[in-house]
Amino acid sequence: MKNRKRKWIEGLAVAMVRAMNVSGIPQTRTVLYSRLWLRPGIPWTISALAEATSLDRASVREHLSNFPEGHLVRTDEGFSLTPAGDRKAYELTVTFYRAIGQHDRQQLRRFFSTKYAGQFPMRKQAEFIVDLDRCTRRLSHPIALRTVLNAMDLMGPRGTQFSLAEMVNATAYSYQAVHKVMQEMVKSGHVRKSGRTYSVTTKGRLLLVTLFFSTVRRADMRMLRILFEMLLFHNPPLK
Repeated sequence: MKNRKRKWIEGLAVAMVRAMNVSGIPQTRTVLYSRLWLRPGIPWTISALAEATSLDRASVREHLSNFPEGHLVRTDEGFSLTPAGDRKAYELTVTFYRAIGQHDRQQLRRFFSTKYAGQFPMRKQAEFIVDLDRCTRRLSHPIALRTVLNAMDLMGPRGTQFSLAEMVNATAYSYQAVHKVMQEMVKSGHVRKSGRTYSVTTKGRLLLVTLFFSTVRRADMRMLRILFEMLLFHNPPLK
């Protein structure tokens, strides 16, 4: 895969994390709402939800127990959303999408509306986002570290120096969170500090490539097919 296409996917991942931070919706609970919403009327067991989200069963059980009263119904077959739960899942989805930057939001809408015209494109788009979350949830480095490092790599050519304030704006993490991540990356050698600014090192860029392909290896064939089609849609071949 060409470097520019990899960077487009990584840029989209940064945009989604930023949208999550800007919207203020609870990430894990939203993912569980979405999984339940995307398969209406079909109960989910704790084990099935854990496998589908890359969460451990204890976390799934704890988050489900904290769903608002009247949003979830439990039967012998498993858990499913009530009509009120369906509405909440839809509200969370809309809140998240509205927080994505206009350009990325338009690209996603155009692709899924074209590919899934008449086939509930918003549900298909939500399913893709949830699958992407699943693929990245258990990577070896925290999501905040990956997002900040990705943002630095994407925002300028090699050697560009960035301030903490610029990274706060790029990721919508708090100043304290970005500062902590930067300290960790300077210590690990993934970022170099010069005065009050920071730049990505060669080691940091190699880590980004490793993390990207680790994410891809966790994807199933359906998601890989969508990613490939998104790349063709975003970067049509020259005639």
